[in-house]
Amino acid sequence: MGYKAIIFDLDNTLLNFELCERQAILGALEDCAVSLDLNGISETIFLQVFETYNYQYWRQRETFSPSELIKMSYRSTLTQLDIHTDQISNLSQSFWHIFNHSGVMETDVNEVLTVLAHNYRLAVITNGFVSAQLTENASCWN
Repeated sequence: MGYKAIIFDLDNTLLNFELCERQAILGALEDCAVSLDLNGISETIFLQVFETYNYQYWRQRETFSPSELIKMSYRSTLTQLDIHTDQISNLSQSFWHIFNHSGVMETDVNEVLTVLAHNYRLAVITNGFVSAQLTENASCWN
């Protein structure tokens, strides 16, 4: 019996989640005029600290909204790195705007999906926030 459908995970199978997230993290800092250079912090260090907190908070995604999780990640990261700003809420909003509108496809995804679509029904699944990924997903397929 042959396959009739193929189900793909969205993050890091079809979309490059890490690159989308990195663009959103750093883009929000730029949008809100939070300068890492003025604070003597490299992008690499900021991302490492942010991702450590974000991973911890992500595990509490049943308790907090996506916006709250990102806000908590920025607040903890900025506090640890001794960067002072009153832009925490704006950082979170900017992050989600950028993240929801950036869809960086993995290499050759369009070609693979185009070939498979001729013979199979295609579907995606995710363990991410559906509201974010529907928008992110739509930006890729246009």
